[in-house]
Amino acid sequence: MAPQVGDAYTPRKSGGFVGGTIDAIRPGVKPLSPKPVSSIRKRVAILGGGIGGLTAAQELVERGFDVVVYEAAPQFGGKARSFPVAGTGTQGRPDLPGEHGHRVFPGFYRHLDDTMRRIPHRGQPDGVFDNLVPTTAGLFLTIGGGSFSMPAHFPRAMADVPPYLRQWVGQFVDSGLSAAEVATFVERSWRLLTSSDLRLLEQYEQISWRDFMADGSPPSSRFDELFLGGWARTFAALDADLASARTMGLTLAQMFLWSQFPGARRTAVRVLNGPTSETFIDPWVAHLRHRGARLIHGARVERFVCGAERIEAVRLRHSDGRHEDVVADAYVSALPVEVMQRLCDDDLVGVAPGLAGLHNLHTRFMGGVQLYFDRPVPLVRGHVHYGRAPWALTSVSQAQFWSDHDLSQYGDGRARDIISVSVADWDTPGVHVTRRPAIECSAEEVALEVLEQIRSHLDGARRDALDRAELVQWNLDARIVDPAHRQRNAEPLMVNTVDSWRHRPDAWTKAPNLFLASDYVRTAMDFASMEAANEAARRAVNALLDRLDGSAPHCGIWPLRPPKLLEPWRRMDASRMRRRLSA
Repeated sequence: MAPQVGDAYTPRKSGGFVGGTIDAIRPGVKPLSPKPVSSIRKRVAILGGGIGGLTAAQELVERGFDVVVYEAAPQFGGKARSFPVAGTGTQGRPDLPGEHGHRVFPGFYRHLDDTMRRIPHRGQPDGVFDNLVPTTAGLFLTIGGGSFSMPAHFPRAMADVPPYLRQWVGQFVDSGLSAAEVATFVERSWRLLTSSDLRLLEQYEQISWRDFMADGSPPSSRFDELFLGGWARTFAALDADLASARTMGLTLAQMFLWSQFPGARRTAVRVLNGPTSETFIDPWVAHLRHRGARLIHGARVERFVCGAERIEAVRLRHSDGRHEDVVADAYVSALPVEVMQRLCDDDLVGVAPGLAGLHNLHTRFMGGVQLYFDRPVPLVRGHVHYGRAPWALTSVSQAQFWSDHDLSQYGDGRARDIISVSVADWDTPGVHVTRRPAIECSAEEVALEVLEQIRSHLDGARRDALDRAELVQWNLDARIVDPAHRQRNAEPLMVNTVDSWRHRPDAWTKAPNLFLASDYVRTAMDFASMEAANEAARRAVNALLDRLDGSAPHCGIWPLRPPKLLEPWRRMDASRMRRRLSA
């Protein structure tokens, strides 16, 4: 087992977790919105207004706490928020909507789904959760017109079984993989899916995904594209050479395999029916304010003021230059890892030694491009992965899902569709508009190179549709500052690396009044995501409740386990692992 971080604490009513499996605090029970505890008026300062910070605020205000959220940016929502593309609106129309990258809500999310159901919106029965729209397929494209389509869910009826099987078998036959490569992928996947938690943590956390899958044999480019670097690089910013087999395997299982098992109740992937802030973040902020939380933007954390054993205050610098020392009963840090690394000085590590490993965690430059067209270009009703795009692209055509948002009412009125693209690789040279990596290109060069990399993967009707469409506007993620001069990404993404689990802290710290609610915290969701931040916030709030008010109800936390069909094999592997036998 990986060594525990130095901030010992055992949550009330909660089990521990290893290798990505977490015991439920209240197994099988969907948590209801807790009743406010009117006698509690302890003040909690939440640092950071992204998904983790807003989740912690919601759970705490519902329990009667005095909550203040401090956010450095002008808007709340962190990487999840959308933002206006400045200067594009004319004749009274709002600016076109832009974003960090296309927003994905996988069907295996549980914690974020519960939060969304509790955010009121337009009288909808399940609040902003009802703004999620299921996709029907994922499309993997390769240069030259090859494709591999991923079903969105297991067959719902017997009549769906034959075409489902034909699709899976046929695609493996036509994929260009050798029989030996298909057998290797199936065997390795089965080994991971049937591994016990202990083996995942002690053995597969210690080797890279590439070493595990290739097993010393150089893979073909097609095998690499489908099963090693391609999918993970684009969907979760994971690197097959750096990330552990445990992290990559569990991510692959959650994203593409577990939803295909009999009994899977969810669609593999959902998207929002409009811009993220309009359909999710803005209603959330309004709800929190209605419940009494105070949300302050333009407030940057400069340092933690530490006493002998606890946090005495947090020093802020406001956008007007004013400094403030915030004193509260408890502090929940929902700041991203790169910010906490900057703030993690000797004083802070002295009171919270579990933060000492933060400097061993890594981030990656990642961002998005939006391409606005004068007509619909629905390449597929879901996400498209461009298998051989040098810049590791994934996209979604958004207008087909935006039932309540007419794009012609934004910008100058010409846009009818948005292909929203996530760019995961900023260091590989381009091949069409530029030969430089994205990090060295102007914003316009990035957008046009992305468009040509997409076009190179299309043929037939999809290529014709994109060729007929006119590009009326483009947008580069506003958090990417002057890429042509190798400036920084203001909000990079944390990426998992081999043996990084032991460096990640729990949601509580040794300091009795400091808690952590960000996606670098140890959670079942082992990669940076909205779900990980939401679960971390719930764990932070539960620890805070145990220390400040033992009577308040805990936040719900759900287990993340493989399908029950696999349990007999996992139990057998646990027995073998206890006897130190190989898988």
